[in-house]
Amino acid sequence: KNFYEVVVMDVRMPKLGGKDLLVEVHKRWPRSIIIMLTGHSSSQDAFEMAKIGAYEYLTKPCTDESLLKVINKALIENRQAICEPVFKKQGKE
Repeated sequence: KNFYEVVVMDVRMPKLGGKDLLVEVHKRWPRSIIIMLTGHSSSQDAFEMAKIGAYEYLTKPCTDESLLKVINKALIENRQAICEPVFKKQGKE
């Protein structure tokens, strides 16, 4: 029942494919930010993953810096989206 604010996962995994897991994570925790990693990038896969709910689709190998940059950007956007309605309601826009 835990909430995961950020989930980083590979597209190809041994037991459950990344696409299937993406659907399951998005269903259980719709507010989670999901970042997909792949060694086999295609624009069609990236489009499909984004449609399902992936925030970003990165090609491996990616640097720690680029992954952290995406995570930080996603967290900032997510927190702004959470806080914005509260501020509007309180008239503090």
